[in-house]
Amino acid sequence: MAWLGFISARACRHWQDASPFLPAFSFYERHQSAPIDAAPQAIIHAVQALDMRDDPLIRRLLALRQLPDRLRRRTTPARPFGFDSFTPLHQDSHELSLGLAGRFWRPTLVLPRPEDARRFLQFADPDAAKLVLRFKVVADQIGQTRLRTETFVYCPTPQVKARFACYWLLIRPASGWIRRRTLSAVRRKLAATASSFQP
Repeated sequence: MAWLGFISARACRHWQDASPFLPAFSFYERHQSAPIDAAPQAIIHAVQALDMRDDPLIRRLLALRQLPDRLRRRTTPARPFGFDSFTPLHQDSHELSLGLAGRFWRPTLVLPRPEDARRFLQFADPDAAKLVLRFKVVADQIGQTRLRTETFVYCPTPQVKARFACYWLLIRPASGWIRRRTLSAVRRKLAATASSFQP
């Protein structure tokens, strides 16, 4: 159903629990944390407070991705990429969804950033892809609490899908590695917070 994260139109039509902000999508990736001993709301709050750039390895990868943009600007530094580059779409006690739109495959990472969920839904550039990153607190088969990340990507035309597919295959290993380190960082942060309150 999902070979290397490529999703067929048939699989998409029968997908369970797809993001309402991208009911149609062609690419999907999912990662899940180890068990976390914290309330769902605390986990989501920890995600919100996390700065990916605090991790030196993630910071280097993000800087490498933005290198063409920094070289092009020369004197004007590129805005560092992070969660604040996304459009907030939805948040509750168990979920945080963020949106991103643009021509991700281009060397320079220029992102239009719709202001809110309504503008994100209305965004309809035929030459750009749309991405939803969802953090969701779930219970596993034995009732342990885990944090899951899901990435959904929609491409409006076959041409955009072909361009994004090349980019997807190139960045998917690094993207998955960043997601896993992000999940581990959230888990460590909550564990450290819990231990600081112990007598």
